[in-house]
Amino acid sequence: MPPVLSVVVAFTASDGLGDTLAALAAAGTGIGTYGTGLRVVMVDAGALDGADTVAKEYAAADERFALVRGEAGEAPRNVGVRHATGSYLAFADPGDLVSPGPLVASLERTGSDLALGRAAGVRYPDGLFTTARTELSLKSEPLLLHHRTLGAKVFRRSFWDRHGLSFRDGPEADLLLVAAAHTLAGRTDVLPDLVHGHPAPVSRDPVALLGALAEASAHLAAHAPRQRAEFDRSAVIGELTGLLHAVAQVEEGREDLFEAAHAYLSTVSRDLFHHGPVAHRMRCHLTAEGLLEEFLEVTRYEQAWGTRAGVIQRGILWRTWYHHYPQLFDNRVPQELLRAAQEMTFAAGVDEVEHVHGSLLRITGHAYVELLDLSGTGDGELRLTLVEAGGRRRVPVDHQRVDRPDLTARSAQAAAAYRGGGFAAIVDAARLDPGEWRLEAVFAHRGVRRTAFVAGPADLRRAHPAGVRVGAGLWAQPVCAGTFALRVRPLRALVTGCSVEDGDLVLTGWSPEEDFPLLAGSAEAPLELTGEDGFRARVPLAVLGGSAGTGELPLRLGSAPLTAGDLPPVASCGLVLRRDEDGLLALARRPAGPRVLRAEPEGATGVLLSGDLGTGLWLRHTGTGELRALPCDADGDVPVRYTELVPIRGGEWDLVDVEGTAATIDRAAAGRLPGPRRCGRAEYDLRVTARDGLRLRIRPGLRDEERGGFHQRRLAEQHYPRLRGRPLFDRVVFEASEGTRCSGSPRALYEALRERRPDLDLLWIARDASFAVPDGADCVVRDSAEHYAALATSRWVVGDGLMPEWFRKREGQVYVQTWHGAPLAGLGFDPREPRGFAEAARQERIAADVAQWDHLVSPNAYSTQILRNAFEYDGPIVESGYPRNDVLAALDLTEASKAARARLGLPSDARVILHDRALDVAALRAEVEPGTVFLAAADRDPTDLCLAADLLVTGVSALMFDFAVTGRPVYCHRPVWHRKYFDVVLEGPGPVLDDLGDLAAALRDPCGSSAGFAARFCPLDDGLASARVLGRVFDRPRDDRVFGVSRKKRKRKAR
Repeated sequence: MPPVLSVVVAFTASDGLGDTLAALAAAGTGIGTYGTGLRVVMVDAGALDGADTVAKEYAAADERFALVRGEAGEAPRNVGVRHATGSYLAFADPGDLVSPGPLVASLERTGSDLALGRAAGVRYPDGLFTTARTELSLKSEPLLLHHRTLGAKVFRRSFWDRHGLSFRDGPEADLLLVAAAHTLAGRTDVLPDLVHGHPAPVSRDPVALLGALAEASAHLAAHAPRQRAEFDRSAVIGELTGLLHAVAQVEEGREDLFEAAHAYLSTVSRDLFHHGPVAHRMRCHLTAEGLLEEFLEVTRYEQAWGTRAGVIQRGILWRTWYHHYPQLFDNRVPQELLRAAQEMTFAAGVDEVEHVHGSLLRITGHAYVELLDLSGTGDGELRLTLVEAGGRRRVPVDHQRVDRPDLTARSAQAAAAYRGGGFAAIVDAARLDPGEWRLEAVFAHRGVRRTAFVAGPADLRRAHPAGVRVGAGLWAQPVCAGTFALRVRPLRALVTGCSVEDGDLVLTGWSPEEDFPLLAGSAEAPLELTGEDGFRARVPLAVLGGSAGTGELPLRLGSAPLTAGDLPPVASCGLVLRRDEDGLLALARRPAGPRVLRAEPEGATGVLLSGDLGTGLWLRHTGTGELRALPCDADGDVPVRYTELVPIRGGEWDLVDVEGTAATIDRAAAGRLPGPRRCGRAEYDLRVTARDGLRLRIRPGLRDEERGGFHQRRLAEQHYPRLRGRPLFDRVVFEASEGTRCSGSPRALYEALRERRPDLDLLWIARDASFAVPDGADCVVRDSAEHYAALATSRWVVGDGLMPEWFRKREGQVYVQTWHGAPLAGLGFDPREPRGFAEAARQERIAADVAQWDHLVSPNAYSTQILRNAFEYDGPIVESGYPRNDVLAALDLTEASKAARARLGLPSDARVILHDRALDVAALRAEVEPGTVFLAAADRDPTDLCLAADLLVTGVSALMFDFAVTGRPVYCHRPVWHRKYFDVVLEGPGPVLDDLGDLAAALRDPCGSSAGFAARFCPLDDGLASARVLGRVFDRPRDDRVFGVSRKKRKRKAR
């Protein structure tokens, strides 16, 4: 019996091939009702890295897999098609993870020519995959042309042969074939199933891709001219977005890439250029016209102004809003492309719904137009109306405008303020008749008028507000999913209380219904009437626990669903009591892991979590996987006190148990979680995820008036210049790693200054709560108003990287640069080519910062000349050794090592192997002595790491220069060879060991020393580097130094 489906896999390399074949082997078991179901034709298109070995293994082990050789002059996929024998045909590339089963099943049912499904990571237009649809044609559904993933399609073989479909030879051959298939297919099935994925990024030739787009467009012009515009539109808002961005970002090959883009876009209708962001619209037009220099000018302006470019009104009779770009006044760019209407969208949403009393609800929200300045609550006019479904009844809503600086802070732009866009309204649900009522917002300001139904809260803590009882027989429920609505419906059964007694759920409530049992799913529960329409019921949770499955068991009183407002949380016998968006009760399977049933704020400094939390919770960083314990208190509750977490890394932390299972929270308890809280140098925000999980977000502790592009622009352009007119104070500002650490050479200089110059004020810059502030120092948050003030009025600035872009050294200030790391590669203005706009902007920022340096600290003579050339710096250099390594040169290194291990939580008697590159730790641990600790160097204080480690395994990084000061062994394992300034074989600190076995042997019996390397490259790291810097910078009389002068003035003074 022939196979049902043949899948052609052409390969030239082994990367991802094994994963693709394994996925096909697993997916093939469900394909077809008769015969073998699946045949995979593997085509060797000239693999040189042993990929055919993987294919041969599958062909030998599984009769469904066949290996064939490609033929010269013929596209490899065509060779595979000739060997395919199935009724259906599909294609996969190495790295693809495909599941074609649903597509094959659909074709068998419908008899269509072609079936397609969703590919992971691809954005499709609205309407293409809303539901499964069959027997479509390109005429009835032009959106089919947006689907261009070959691996997410299955073809009927008879359709393929009837039309003689084939691939042309060369790259990007998919596009032309896919376009031809869509024009020829009489019937196409569309399934919303995810059938294709490609986890690894795919490298594509941009010139070839543009050529393929032009070919496909020309084919559609000849065979489906009415649908060609849809294909071109999808390309303009899809592939062209990235391709034109690439033209702007690269220099090598820019002209060829621009010409290829011009060749395609010159054939495209100019009406299609009105889609996408304004800069992209102009790029498309200028590319179609072949104006490369004007194209680059758009990019330069966007790079310089970015989100600061606002909108302006133009016109005499009809005032129209345009983006304020220089091209607005250039006749070569149509003004229509700069119209701001599609960017000036109406942002209207509810942020929170609260029950006031009786039938009154307080609704707070926002309403503003993007890019339209709304600085005060008196700007513009806002009208709110509750509109019944169908629009037949309308109820005006009284409201007040509220000052909301957080609206500007959370917007991704720097051109307009939205702080006047908040509102608060009181809604009396008793005024509403039964039905669904949506909140309509109408806003008018400066000639702009927008109308929209208000959206529900984006914050999931506020997504399930309780409803209110209206009179004797109605219930008003706020619904926050999607568009906000108030649903007013008859109330037939209301639960007013709940508890768990002896494993049973006891419900009390009210209902006018009589002689009806209480049902949990299909199971009956004993019901007791308590008079005055009251009832009391016992639901046996232990019995129901095994029947809930993965779904929910609705609770009903006869045919009347049970409604509830705020109820105590219930979690027992593997079940939880849950209220849905309509306020209806159901029992659901309790999620695995800890369950938070109550959450109470503890002032502004934390939250107390209660429930089924076991022995406690853990914070797990979503980026690094780092863990922090949250132990239970004496009552079994878990307090999350923000002040006790410091120091803690910024970012997002999931709450999990000791086994890594995510904690979940009851929806009623989620509503009790507070909003963001500023505590010290960080803002803490315990949020709810889509699956009722808990995630703590930690970010810089900026006020709303300081956060966001607009507020930062105001601080830099208005606040900072005023502060620069104030006197300078004898204060030293320290910053390390852009405020994320308190370490390195700035920390060493701080410690030395603290002892040597107690008369100076010492101040650290911190991005958040990532480090503990050292004793005797003050600290301000980076980018806060205090940060601007500190850099404007402090006499000395010490850093190990670039200062903020807005920093302008003033006369009398001294800027000391202790640049982090050692000169290996990519330093300063390297790499010097190719340089796109992003690289040019980076180098412009470096040049602006270097021009302000008064002293550059160099660790040795070897580094001095490299630093001068890399930064094009001709100012004073303090060749002192690295101050951060003073502690590594301590006389009593043993005691310093013990202290460092204690700080890192390492055993004092174990051998510690420090490594700065990825290692097969499991294999190495089996080869070394028991108890050996492997310590990864990623994102930790290098000084403590060097002190704690007995030896270093390096891929050749700056860390080896620091570690060599200790004199301990260093091994170079699979080093990075492209180091511009350093030859690891001739100058390395230890032997080069590429083989893992050789490295394991060396680690078993470590020997040797890095002292010789240190003597050559670290001769000044003798514990006195900080003293040398202080003697050069801080101890000299002020008259002997030059403050705040340019290089020209410095040279003139020297002459």
